[in-house]
Amino acid sequence: MKGISALKRIGRTKVSLVTTISTLNWGSMRRMAELAKSLGIGISFNSIEQSLDFGQTDESTTPNFQIGLSTDQLQEFYVTLLELKREGLPLMETEQVLKDYVDRKPWTCHFPKMFVYVTPDKQVYNCDYTYAYDLKKGSFKEFFNSKPFRDYALKSESCNRCVRTCVRGYSYTYNMYPRQMRGLAGEAKNLFNRSVGDNAFQSPGVTSDAGAMKPNLGAH
Repeated sequence: MKGISALKRIGRTKVSLVTTISTLNWGSMRRMAELAKSLGIGISFNSIEQSLDFGQTDESTTPNFQIGLSTDQLQEFYVTLLELKREGLPLMETEQVLKDYVDRKPWTCHFPKMFVYVTPDKQVYNCDYTYAYDLKKGSFKEFFNSKPFRDYALKSESCNRCVRTCVRGYSYTYNMYPRQMRGLAGEAKNLFNRSVGDNAFQSPGVTSDAGAMKPNLGAH
């Protein structure tokens, strides 16, 4: 907490929290969002899944199984985040991303075209760790022009297994979805750490009446 306060006081960087929810801290979404609001900063949430069925589907072979969220918990996770967002708490996720997760809406993933996972020993992996490219024997240019990468990027577009709100958000931004872009513009205030007193956390879907925050539950 002292570090966050010091960074805000210095004012040369922007501060936000990233919280990963598992069975170990299940149910803490609201408390963390309220903490972020009290600190005058934004917050984003990730979740741990039990397995994505990449050949590791049971407790004995999947390290995350015990701490990963079940299908029902994941749904409750998204519902809770959407409620917090509509209440005006400083979530960095846009309302469109959260609502589409709640509604189980299919989407097109463009994450591989924007980000890569690189290990300390210069191995580039895809999301499910089924393919690796050795940068010690090649280059990023060769990797991005390789057939395995192109096949992976194409396959990922219809994957629909990812539970990470950030990945879906990046993909929506890549597609320049109007509601996503409006949502990002509205959340810029969280990134710039505006204070609670200047309506820093009033999201586009929230209206204010006599100083009280009221969720707008209509279309967005």
